[in-house]
Amino acid sequence: MCYPSNGLMINLCGDATSCDLSRLRCTVKACKGRIKTDEHSTVILNGNCDHQHESDARKLERQIIRVVVKKKATEDITARPMKLVRCELMNIEEETLIEKDLKSLTMAIYRERRKEYPTLPKSRDDVHNTMDVLELKSNKKEPFCLMNSKEHGIVILSCNSNLDALCTKASELFIDGTFSYCPKYFEQLYTFHGFKLGHYVPLVFALLPSKSEEIYTVLLNMISSLCTDRNILFKPRIVHIDFEIAMHNAFRSVFPDTRIECCRFHLGQSWWRKIQKLGLSVEYKNKECESDRKLIR
Repeated sequence: MCYPSNGLMINLCGDATSCDLSRLRCTVKACKGRIKTDEHSTVILNGNCDHQHESDARKLERQIIRVVVKKKATEDITARPMKLVRCELMNIEEETLIEKDLKSLTMAIYRERRKEYPTLPKSRDDVHNTMDVLELKSNKKEPFCLMNSKEHGIVILSCNSNLDALCTKASELFIDGTFSYCPKYFEQLYTFHGFKLGHYVPLVFALLPSKSEEIYTVLLNMISSLCTDRNILFKPRIVHIDFEIAMHNAFRSVFPDTRIECCRFHLGQSWWRKIQKLGLSVEYKNKECESDRKLIR
């Protein structure tokens, strides 16, 4: 740990503390500047505070900010590194840092955060093992990883508040999967959105190893069990999904009374793909070709 002193930086010596004292020396090795402080390094007791070199205001400023942002980086892992840096720069009267310093501070934040978490996984089993170790929590400090099934290769991310909203407050559910933004070693990220007071609210996220009917059935049963364990009933009245037959069959199997409504957005996408496949996209876009457009529609 470094501390500012007379416009310069000092840090703890190798045998830093003994009893109720702390010994610190200048960060420049050739300098003989040394001091003794109380155990909390708040009161200077004695020592040589005269440094044999000039101070570097830019370096000092960078180091002070580095110490602060590294601490805040682990306290709030969702904050963007540059946002943390700029918040600290606002507290400085005269900024001397250059672009290179800002990049250095950003990288320091990333390095500090990496110390708090395991290494990147190299397989799906590594992902499950990591999820067992991590204690993911929501902003309300609720457990966020509710299911981590290595057997089925499924991870369900949600919290008690979201499950309660899923079962009791959402009038309709909108469910869809995405492949583009799915983490490595999983095939898709499936999301459950609830419709509440005119807003679509994401409530459940699931990492799935495939898009088979069997996996979808297991997923729905898992969510139902999670809700039952919390004394709430997951029995959706209406769900909006795409035209994937596997999910339709899974819903009919697990929730036979649920009304399935297909998504018009996905229907429009399907029509457009068919129009392109038939080579009619030019005619469809031609506003003057009304007869062809009517036939296509």
